[in-house]
Amino acid sequence: MRTRVLIGSVLIAVLVALFWLDLYWGGYFICLIAMVLTGAGLHEFFGMTRRVGLAPFEPTGVAFGVALLPYYLWSEVLPGWLGQKAFAALILAPLVALVLALMVRTCVRRAGLASQVRNIGVTVLGVLYIALPMTFLVQTRFLNEGWNLILLVVAATKATDIGAYFAGVLFGRHKLAPRISPNKTVEGAVGGVLASAIATAALAHGMTIHTLIDRGLPAILSFGLVLGVAAQIGDLTESVVKRSTGTKDSGNMLPAFGGVLDLVDSFLVSAPVSYFLLSLFAAGAK
Repeated sequence: MRTRVLIGSVLIAVLVALFWLDLYWGGYFICLIAMVLTGAGLHEFFGMTRRVGLAPFEPTGVAFGVALLPYYLWSEVLPGWLGQKAFAALILAPLVALVLALMVRTCVRRAGLASQVRNIGVTVLGVLYIALPMTFLVQTRFLNEGWNLILLVVAATKATDIGAYFAGVLFGRHKLAPRISPNKTVEGAVGGVLASAIATAALAHGMTIHTLIDRGLPAILSFGLVLGVAAQIGDLTESVVKRSTGTKDSGNMLPAFGGVLDLVDSFLVSAPVSYFLLSLFAAGAK
């Protein structure tokens, strides 16, 4: 526990430093960080799938997954230039290109069609599961008040993890999902959701984030509660992957925490959910 707290404190200090650097880089530093985390997360995901006999096309999957972040960020400026149908096609283009590239790669491997279809499927799954949600985290930075918003989303998501851990240790009695994650409890889940709501309210008012405070306290608390639920779904989703592949931690890059995917798993659901809600709030304010 002491090691976990120490390393966690160092990670928080590094994260704060990186956020302050990004304040002067206009958001592109966050994109670079997210690309590194996405590449590492995909590497760990593909490593876990190899434990159950799959053979993902890792170089292709990682390359496409990392490239999605700047691609979708660039595409944010295009709706005003293109018609809606052309814009939709542009959004889908990299995923179609990924499938086509993987089908070409199958020609290099000497294996049966059935196994190759599974390998293509798990490669595409990795990109959809890890890279696509991370694009929403980056795009949050480019919303109005984006620097404050992404700081709030990151802090509230991590507050969920911390709140769930301590509430579970102190009050946990009833198992939440024993087949997926035996240590998680209903009491811990409730504590995590409440911690997210409290963190959201504190940061929204502390940083004067008009996107939220102009909607009123009920909207702020509702956003925090939804974010807390989404973060824990993300955590449980990774637990399903680890349970299915017989893996305890996604990797060993972070002592006492596991791998990069263990660090970002909550964001893989909280990021797209929060981006959608914040976009609705921003649209409603116009």
